[in-house]
Amino acid sequence: TGNAEQALVAGLLSNIGAFPILDRLAMRPEVVRDPSRAEAAIEAHAAEIGALICRKWNFGDTVIEAVSENRNWAFVSHGELILAEIVICARYHTLLGLGQIQNLPKPKQIGAMRVLGGEVTPEKSLEIIKDAKERVDVLLDTLS
Repeated sequence: TGNAEQALVAGLLSNIGAFPILDRLAMRPEVVRDPSRAEAAIEAHAAEIGALICRKWNFGDTVIEAVSENRNWAFVSHGELILAEIVICARYHTLLGLGQIQNLPKPKQIGAMRVLGGEVTPEKSLEIIKDAKERVDVLLDTLS
């Protein structure tokens, strides 16, 4: 597959590890009543479980790395831009667009932001989110 297709697959799979966690937690009412416990479990284990699922499905090293590193704000590759950095940037801007900014680091603290080139400012982030929303709206219009 090409780079764009691989990035799409990695992005779609980046949270696959959360589903088995949620399935197991659904059997524990004390956790279901406390969403912060479920969020903590997902944050702590989803990337590792997602990587195991991708390995079992033979997705290849670059997708496995992207899934396993997608919650690692400190991740940065040395040399060429890699898929994991693209997924990290996409996750950051998704969380930003959803207003989940309480635990997000500043863009300058995320080495993977280099995939966007130049300095990442709040204005640039808003532009990325707006562009993504417009693309999703166009896609949804074509599907209806």
